[in-house]
Amino acid sequence: MTAAPLAVERREEIASLGELLAAAGYTGPAIQERLGTANELLARPADAPAHLKRLEGDDGALATLIRLFVLLASAAEEDVDRVLAPLGTAGLERLGLVSRRDAGRVVAAIRLIPHDTFVIASDLSETKADGEHVPGVQRPSNTLANLTVRSRSRRSTVP
Repeated sequence: MTAAPLAVERREEIASLGELLAAAGYTGPAIQERLGTANELLARPADAPAHLKRLEGDDGALATLIRLFVLLASAAEEDVDRVLAPLGTAGLERLGLVSRRDAGRVVAAIRLIPHDTFVIASDLSETKADGEHVPGVQRPSNTLANLTVRSRSRRSTVP
């Protein structure tokens, strides 16, 4: 599947999405707790059926978002519209984040994974890895980020 470029010029809708994700509790720790994955946020494909089973019967905002953007399973359009109102499925489509399927289902066109205070958008793994491919946050990247010593410094200004 080749995803269309994200509609980054739609800043107000992107800001609205960020607020909706935050309101749903779409954070790394919340996803880990909901899936019971301890220190791992990204699910291995082989684990997806077990994680989907854990989410059965839960049509809440966090479960819907996990199904759609973490486990890459389809979600009911009505659930997406409800948990991401007023943006809804139509807004996610305008942003290039989802596409509609038959029988009122929605699938992710990209992955959206929370990392620290950011939500990282990346191409799906089956997307052709060419010069335009955007990989997600990988475990080695997390390790390096956690090992980085951060010190406070004054902001530099260029005259």
